[in-house]
Amino acid sequence: MLLRSDLSLGLFTPKALYSGLLLCFLLSACSSGGSSGGASTTPGSAAQPPATGSTAPSASPTAPPVPAPTPAPAPAPLPAPTPVPVPAPVFTLPTGSPLTPALKAEIARMFAPQQRFNAFHNDGNPSPQNRHEDFFPMGVASYFRELESGMARVMLPPGSVHQTVSTNMLTAVSALPEMTDDQIKHQPRFMAGDAPGSAPLYTNLYLDPASPALQPDGSGELVVYAEYYVFYPQDRSEAQIFTFIPTIGVVDFTGHRGDWEHTVYRLRAQLDPGMSLQGGIIEQGFYSAHSHVYDVDPAEIETVNDAGQPDPSGTHPVVYISQGKHAAYPQAGEYKDRGDFPSWLASHTDFFRGNGVVVDCWNGELFDLEDPVSAASEFASPDFLAIIARSGSSSIQQLSDWTEYEGDWGSDDVSINLLFTSIGIASSPSGAKQMNSYGAWASGNVSTLSWSDTKQNQSGLTVYVDQGISIPAAIPAPLPLRQ
Repeated sequence: MLLRSDLSLGLFTPKALYSGLLLCFLLSACSSGGSSGGASTTPGSAAQPPATGSTAPSASPTAPPVPAPTPAPAPAPLPAPTPVPVPAPVFTLPTGSPLTPALKAEIARMFAPQQRFNAFHNDGNPSPQNRHEDFFPMGVASYFRELESGMARVMLPPGSVHQTVSTNMLTAVSALPEMTDDQIKHQPRFMAGDAPGSAPLYTNLYLDPASPALQPDGSGELVVYAEYYVFYPQDRSEAQIFTFIPTIGVVDFTGHRGDWEHTVYRLRAQLDPGMSLQGGIIEQGFYSAHSHVYDVDPAEIETVNDAGQPDPSGTHPVVYISQGKHAAYPQAGEYKDRGDFPSWLASHTDFFRGNGVVVDCWNGELFDLEDPVSAASEFASPDFLAIIARSGSSSIQQLSDWTEYEGDWGSDDVSINLLFTSIGIASSPSGAKQMNSYGAWASGNVSTLSWSDTKQNQSGLTVYVDQGISIPAAIPAPLPLRQ
C-alpha cells in the first residue's frame, strides 16, 4: 500500500526509494518461496497474479497422457477339422438273378428300338400296298378305353392315297366289347391306333443261362435276351386273291383285327461296380415277319444313338415296319409274294422303306410283361375290369390282368378251303405271352431263318442297301389326320 501511495504521490526520496526496493525484494522473495513450497495466500485476500513471463502454478499436477491400448491381435483361424472318412457302403450282389427290376428297365430302355414306318414312294409301282402307313401302335389300356367308351377312333375310307394322308375320327361302335374264352368280340374294323409315338412298348428281359457271373463288386457283363412287343388294333393286307380279286377298303378280309408284333435281341450288357449299367452291344437280332422269324447278324442291324441319328456305336436297333401288315425287318426294302401262301393264290407286296413316320421308342413308356402289378393302370385298367366283369365266363372274370388272356385279340379267321386243304389267309392272333417263343429264346429251340440266306435265295426280296437304292424320306412325315 505504501508503495502504491508513494508512487501515486510522486515522493521519490532516497529513503523512500530504498524502502520501496526493500519491500519489493521481500515480496519477490515471498513469491519465490511460494513457488517452491506451494502456494500460500493470506486468508481473506485474493491470490496474486503471476509475474510477467512466469508460469502459473496448476491447482493439481497434470497426469501424463495414457497411451492408447494396443489392440489384441486377431485370433488365428482354427484349422479345418480333419474329415472323418465315411466307409464306402459295402456292395452286395442281389440274391438270385442279378437282373433286378430296376436293371431290367434300364437295359430295356438303353436298347429300345427305333421304328421306321412306310410312306408312299412314286416309283411307278402300282401295288395297293405302296402307300402311307395308316394304322399305328396302340396301348392296350387305350384300346380297351376306346372300346368301353362306345367311341372308337376309326380310319375313314379309303385311307391314304398316294401323297394324301388318311383321316380318322371317333366313331360310335355297334356294341360294347366282349371277352370270351376264345376271342375278343365287337371291336370295329380299321381302328387307327394311338397318335404315332404315344403308344408303349411291352418288354420281357431275362438272362441267358450261359451268362457269366458278375464280380463281387457288381462289375462284369450280362448276356440278356430282350423281347419287345407292339400291339396294333388293325392289320391291313389288301392282297389280291387269285391275282385279280381285290380286297381293298372295307372288304379287306385278308387283314385282321388285333395284331401283336415283336423283335428280340441278344445283348451283352456292361456293368461297372455297383451294377451300374455303362453300355453294351447287340450280339444277335430276331425279327418277326408274318409266319417267319429272321435271325440277323449284328453287321446287318442298323443302330442309332439316343438322338435318333445313325451311329454304328449306337445301342438302339432300327426296325423297318411293313405297311399295313407291320412285319418287322432289319433293313429297308420290299418283298413281293413273301411266301406265306402260294403266289397264284394271293398277290401281296411288303413295303418297308422306312421313309415315313419315325418313332424313337426309348422316349416313350415301356412296360414289363412279367411285372403287371407295378403298372396296374396299364395291365388292369378300370375299362378292362369292366369288360371281364361283364363276361359270362368265370375263367375270364378271374383274370388278374390282360396278359393272362388266352383267347384271340380279334374275331377274324379267314381261310380258303380247297379240295384237299385249307389255306389260312388272315387270323386274329393270341397275346404276347401266349406266343410259343415268349421267354424261350435262350433255349435255342425257336425256329428261325437266316436273313443273309433269305436275301440270297428269295428273288422277290429287294434290300435297298444291297442294291444301291436310296429312297428319300417323305417330307413332311405323313401323319394321319386325327379328327
